[in-house]
Amino acid sequence: MAVTLITQEELLKLATLSCIKLEAHEVEPLRESLEAVLGYASRLKDIAAQHQDLHIQQKSTNVFRVDKATLCTDPLVESAQVHENNYFVVPVIIKQS
Repeated sequence: MAVTLITQEELLKLATLSCIKLEAHEVEPLRESLEAVLGYASRLKDIAAQHQDLHIQQKSTNVFRVDKATLCTDPLVESAQVHENNYFVVPVIIKQS
């Protein structure tokens, strides 16, 4: 006997919480579709658990770096419509009050 992953009552409650109106003839086909998706996700979870030892455990590392201002001699700055002291000049988009 197959395990029911989502009941009609649970589906109707989710539909209500999601503000989705379901007609009576839509409930069972949708429940079956969700059942298939949940079954697939459950199978993937089982497979991942079986092969957990294959995953490489990595420590979290800080990927941030200190920003350094450097002189830009890139021709891109020179080709900009407005530039000053090797910096792009851009319009103010946030006004301070």
